[in-house]
Amino acid sequence: MPANLTIPALDGFSLEYGATPFTEAAPILPGQVVEPRGYVNFSNIDGGAPGVKLCYGTANLSKKFITIAYIEVEPESRNRGVGKDIVRKLEAFGAELGCREVRGQSVAESEVFWEKMGYSLRGRGEGKRKGIHRSLEERCPGLAARVSIQKAAKKGTRQYLDCV
Repeated sequence: MPANLTIPALDGFSLEYGATPFTEAAPILPGQVVEPRGYVNFSNIDGGAPGVKLCYGTANLSKKFITIAYIEVEPESRNRGVGKDIVRKLEAFGAELGCREVRGQSVAESEVFWEKMGYSLRGRGEGKRKGIHRSLEERCPGLAARVSIQKAAKKGTRQYLDCV
């Protein structure tokens, strides 16, 4: 069985850990250690991330993927890099948890955004929700060097994955 995981920080977001996504989950703080199975849920429903109206999702620790279930940027913050910054932050968070890919859904209005971010769109026809997908192994070269991050954490130093 893989080693336990230390929950990384995700500024502006509330975190929960549970056996299923969003149900029967308990609040968890960065730095807490969990078994590498179950789900880490994240949300800024309380408005903690500047410029982001609402964002939530979950990291599936067993299957090693993160799902961005919903993201909406405040109208006055659009086209200013806020969405890009939050997605990059979520990708780095997922990579630190050992996730290898990002999944989610896109509405027609945001398809161009996801494509510019390097995501592939999959699914139904025009006007329907489409699935989004991106490999973190391609985007985060440091993911393969995750062992060194875990060693740094044991020494009490903080090191982030360099996702490009």
